[in-house]
Amino acid sequence: MFSRVLFAELFKAWCRFPLLFWGFLFIPIFSFAADLVLLSHPFRLPNAAPRVDLLFLLSHAMEISASPLAQVFFVAAAAVIFGTEYDSETWRLVATRARRVHWILAKVLLYAIGVFCSLTLVALGTTFCAILDSINRFVPLVWEAHGGSAFAAFAAVFGISWLELLLLGSVTGLVAVATRSVLVSAVTVILIAFSQWILVLLVPLTTVARGGASSTAILTSLPGLAANVGRFFITHAEVSPGLYIPAREAGIAVASLWGWIALTLALTLIWFHRQELSRE
Repeated sequence: MFSRVLFAELFKAWCRFPLLFWGFLFIPIFSFAADLVLLSHPFRLPNAAPRVDLLFLLSHAMEISASPLAQVFFVAAAAVIFGTEYDSETWRLVATRARRVHWILAKVLLYAIGVFCSLTLVALGTTFCAILDSINRFVPLVWEAHGGSAFAAFAAVFGISWLELLLLGSVTGLVAVATRSVLVSAVTVILIAFSQWILVLLVPLTTVARGGASSTAILTSLPGLAANVGRFFITHAEVSPGLYIPAREAGIAVASLWGWIALTLALTLIWFHRQELSRE
């Protein structure tokens, strides 16, 4: 039964070109266009090695999941996926055809697939531009990671960004189910995401890197900061000269993301299971 529900959600999404384009394709297209602009107007760092670091470029590209402007489009996509049946008043017609938990899980999986494809397109566009830059400048294209596999490092960074956007969609789904509205859920989560972005900017990463109870509390309360900490740890980037993110804080950051996703999904399932749908 779940496979039928998932197929129905995929079919509905496939028939909604605005959802696919603005929700999952616009950001990769914009990212690719920005990379092409930077490629045509390059800037050189003094004393930089003559090479193109593909892993660095891909890791930087994956940070698009933390951009409040990019998050607007993903929030809008999640709001449409979770809230359309309320606005069109069709839940009372389809909800009885399968278990309610199946409908929510199918929508979550649909959004997760869309985000995965979107991030994959961003990575492909960045890789293409990196190859062009390497050919244009006649410099080597390097693919190296600190003390490990470059592919594993990129996969981990990709996974962190995917979890960050998955949490964003889960929160949007919870608000959409609670408010029964596409517009209210989109506006509410956009404001929440923008507020969190400001809070993340106000928290210095050096505080997290030094560890302690305060860093644990911050990471568990700010999932956006947790995603940023995870990316810093995977790429072995310096928080400040000689200071790096410890493995303990990175583990707490990843656990925080998974915990928030599980919590929002559980609340959505409980709320939707108990919801009266006689009018929707």
